[in-house]
Amino acid sequence: MIFFKSLMRCTLLGKREQSLLCADEVSCPLEGLDNYIPLLGEFAWHSLTYDATLDSVSEQHFQQVADRIDQLMDKNPSTILEIGAYAHTTGYKLQEKYGAEVTLFDLSESTLRLGRDQVSSKNERVELVVGDFHDLPFTDGYFDVVYIFATLHHSRDYKRVVREIHRVIAPNGLLCVFQEPFKREACFYKFRTNRLGKLTGFEKALESEELLTTVAEPTPGSRDEILFGMIENQEILLQDWIESLCGHGCAPLEVTPHYVGKVGVLGELWLVWSKGNNSFAGLSRRMAKDFCDRLDKVRPTFDRTARGLGFSLPGKNEVKAMFDSLARKIQLLPHDHECSEYHAQAATIFGGALTFIGRMRACTSDVGGSDSNKKHDKFRAGFPVIDGVRITFCENSLRNIRQSNSCISLFGAAEREALRANFPDFQWNFAKQDNGFWALGLIGSDGELVLPKSEQRQLLVLRLNFSLASYGGGPFRLKIHYGDKEFVYPVYQDEAILFRGIVDGRRNRVIVATESLASQPAVPVAGAGAGVKIYYAGAFSLPEFT
Repeated sequence: MIFFKSLMRCTLLGKREQSLLCADEVSCPLEGLDNYIPLLGEFAWHSLTYDATLDSVSEQHFQQVADRIDQLMDKNPSTILEIGAYAHTTGYKLQEKYGAEVTLFDLSESTLRLGRDQVSSKNERVELVVGDFHDLPFTDGYFDVVYIFATLHHSRDYKRVVREIHRVIAPNGLLCVFQEPFKREACFYKFRTNRLGKLTGFEKALESEELLTTVAEPTPGSRDEILFGMIENQEILLQDWIESLCGHGCAPLEVTPHYVGKVGVLGELWLVWSKGNNSFAGLSRRMAKDFCDRLDKVRPTFDRTARGLGFSLPGKNEVKAMFDSLARKIQLLPHDHECSEYHAQAATIFGGALTFIGRMRACTSDVGGSDSNKKHDKFRAGFPVIDGVRITFCENSLRNIRQSNSCISLFGAAEREALRANFPDFQWNFAKQDNGFWALGLIGSDGELVLPKSEQRQLLVLRLNFSLASYGGGPFRLKIHYGDKEFVYPVYQDEAILFRGIVDGRRNRVIVATESLASQPAVPVAGAGAGVKIYYAGAFSLPEFT
């Protein structure tokens, strides 16, 4: 472990992605709603996707948190909070080990229930709470331990979330932060990539030349989340992370930027070359020439799909500016590779993920609370409990984006006859999935979605999955018409997006249509299945957000 004593933008989207994924009304000044669009993406992602590694990841997380508690606390904690718990069972394991009151906090109630269902017996000492971590519902200084894994960088304001976390930790309590990505200076951040198992030919070519994490993003694979409207901020500076986490009376006990795995083949070459170059200019030229030679091998693979997905490559001026800066920083690295200064500087060059463990000071005027607070209520206000989950969203937030508030029946709980009122069955195929949810496939080139008429505007949310094979393997264009508005998304690969649009309740018909890139109707190939499927639909009254 390395401790640095002295070391104390929303998402990056290409212009094409931003214009296509954010409908105009999403960014308009609707009181409070615009702040929750990223949260809606998080909500939908965690509610509608499943991680097959839950058990193994939960065990890894348990070991990491338990190790810090055993090493750094004189007695067992009596209260523990996990933020961004998802469906992990880490908190249940910690409750069994320490006998503590454990609170699991997340944005999605369905994933918390999924985690609860994974454990063999009910544990009344574990409470499930949903809410917005920008405004935690807990009283000051309540928790002895707060831990969080790879979650803060999904926030719209990570500094505000950190302040809230500091507020709810008791004096002498532990803060354990793991796997938070920090900026890689050796990256152009040109585009969001697909996951490694579904890279395009262009992305594979970049990967084969060791360029993907330098051209596109340090941790490949965030495109899927971005298409759901989530925040994936990989550009927070290591220095900014540490300064924020060390604020409000939190004394650092362990600060470890894990960067070694991010150095890569190119980074190793740069470090070797730096030993034989006495000038910044000479090293910069060598680094830039090698980079450009590799890039020239990749350029022939930059095809229509790459252009259609919004991918791009750095220009000559960008390359020169970055390698001039990198060469200077690499040559200024300390000769002692084991010293903390070397690791701190190398981490900023190559990027990585941060582990931070801190202890709240016993006496501070910045953060209130003491052990006596635990004799009082945990929550700052009364909140309802629904099916074992406490709902703490404020009035102007995702509290209202619950399926029970939607005027479209949840597929998993609805019968086909009920759904026919919203999705005419001569335009949509109905297929019941293994998980009990309905999947609706577009039969022809267009289909209607009929909402109940209302005098109020409604936020329409659709999860749409695309398949190129259904249209002969070629790209096509999706169009969604609602009122006098139109959402257009060119489809160049199999993927899923989350559509969000505001519909006039008096003009309640929404048209989902497909066409070729030549603007001709696109009809699925016979026997190939639906090219557009809806796996989730919700429509929520807007006045509840204002």
